Amino acid sequence: MDTITRFASFALILGLIAGLCGCDQFISLLSTDTEEDIFRTPIEFDIGLSLHLTGATTASTGLAMQRGFNLARDEINEMNSPVRINFIVEDDGGTAEGAVAAVERLAKAGVTAVLGMALSSQVRQAFPVAESNQVVSISPISAAAGLSGLGEYTFRTALAVNIKNTAGVKATHAQLGYERAAVIYNDAEFYSISSREYLTASLADLGINVVTTQTYQTGETDLTAQLTEIARLDPDVLFIPTRSSETVDIMVQGRQLGVASQYILSSMGIEEIEMAGDAAEGAITFGSWSSESDNPLNRAFVENYRSTYGVDPEPWAAQSYATLFILFRAIVDTVLPDPTATDAASIRDTLAMTKDIDTNLGRFSFDPDGEAVYEPVVLVVKDGAMTLFDGSRMPE
Repeated sequence: MDTITRFASFALILGLIAGLCGCDQFISLLSTDTEEDIFRTPIEFDIGLSLHLTGATTASTGLAMQRGFNLARDEINEMNSPVRINFIVEDDGGTAEGAVAAVERLAKAGVTAVLGMALSSQVRQAFPVAESNQVVSISPISAAAGLSGLGEYTFRTALAVNIKNTAGVKATHAQLGYERAAVIYNDAEFYSISSREYLTASLADLGINVVTTQTYQTGETDLTAQLTEIARLDPDVLFIPTRSSETVDIMVQGRQLGVASQYILSSMGIEEIEMAGDAAEGAITFGSWSSESDNPLNRAFVENYRSTYGVDPEPWAAQSYATLFILFRAIVDTVLPDPTATDAASIRDTLAMTKDIDTNLGRFSFDPDGEAVYEPVVLVVKDGAMTLFDGSRMPE
């Protein structure tokens, strides 16, 4: 079999199993016993990871992301494919400055792409650095609106708040019928400001009365004044469009101060639910992924993650896992017709054309600005775990 035929055969297989990488039954399809097979010498790709591995939120962000990336890499490298993935990892410390420095170091190391940069404030400053170095950059979990439009090399696989908040407000209002809402957000943090903007726009579109909007700033832990005012006004729902790491104090102090409203958050992870305890029960959150999503790729991911790490996957892990497979598919689709097309610009061009591929997040596409397009999910905390939201299944 000549080289062109071998590449064409592999391309056909990839087309048939689009997005199904990682499932054992499909890995076997990529195997061959032919001595001369070109896939025995895969093309090596160095991928950079900018992760928050030290600091207060390591477990809920950086560690979960690293696990998701590692699981995807290991599954990819077990295949007999034309591509092998290697990681170069930089700790960005969870700060914008740290992410900029991490991306600069990774660009100098000659990576094809940089993945990570969890926070929207990190993305806003680090994406332009990747762009200037012509390195593909993909953030799996940042969600402030509009950030992928910062450059041609920049992409995100999490749903931006203009998509998930709008969909979440419509879904929860349709089920719960609330009329009076309150909002509390961090007016000194980029993601929280963006999230609040699209949340309140959605509430206004539905004619919902926002009885008060309370603010706080990063590092402020005593929210007595803000939450006491919210309790006094007794709204039907309290929207908390802020980072996951800041939601625990709000939920716990709110219940202690008599806030009886339905909590609705724009972001929440398993760690926050555990830390908030009973205060998190019944809280609703808008998300990009659910462990209950019933597709073969997601079931395989959840099973493999649990088997590998002994814990349930966080959304951050699921989104990171999907991100590497999305990039891997673009790389393979680029090098199959031309094994010399290993440069970032060629990978970027193919990545930008990603449309309707199957992933553990669902059917996935990029829009013209490199923003993710797929179905958002709404989740509710029930018995200490996140489950898909359905008004009929709300905790009592």
